[in-house]
Amino acid sequence: RTLAQRSANAAKEIKDLISESGAKISTGNELVNKSGETMKEIVEAIKKVNSIMNDISSASSEQASGLDEIGKAVSQMDEMTQQNAALVEEAAAASESLLNQADQLATNMGQFVIDEHSAHQVSARPALSAPKRAISAPAKPATPVKKPAIAKAPAKSKPIPKPSVQDDDGWEEF
Repeated sequence: RTLAQRSANAAKEIKDLISESGAKISTGNELVNKSGETMKEIVEAIKKVNSIMNDISSASSEQASGLDEIGKAVSQMDEMTQQNAALVEEAAAASESLLNQADQLATNMGQFVIDEHSAHQVSARPALSAPKRAISAPAKPATPVKKPAIAKAPAKSKPIPKPSVQDDDGWEEF
């Protein structure tokens, strides 16, 4: 009898242990399923983060390329500005040289007398002050403009005598 009772108790304990193990297995199975779902969500989130990082990388590359192009454009604009400044300097020097040549020509022409009625001395105009420049020095030095050689004015000759009325032949003046 005691043996049967012990066997019955042992069977009852085994039954309880099997029930308890079944419950624990069921709970463990649910936890594994939940873990699987959580892992799937984590994988999806990682894929989204990876996609966002790729987009950021692509945008950064495009921005770097754009900034490089802007830098090149600014360099070209700076170079053109320097070239324009050099051209302005050259034009100013050429203009000044032309003014000097015009003054010299006016002085030389003033020495000639065409006839008594139209004789007038062309005086050289007053020298203009150099234009004020607000331009920085160009990167490339402007090529200097050679000043024309100034010929010495010939000594004034006596006016040519006017022909007499006999030689008129109907000509008036040129």
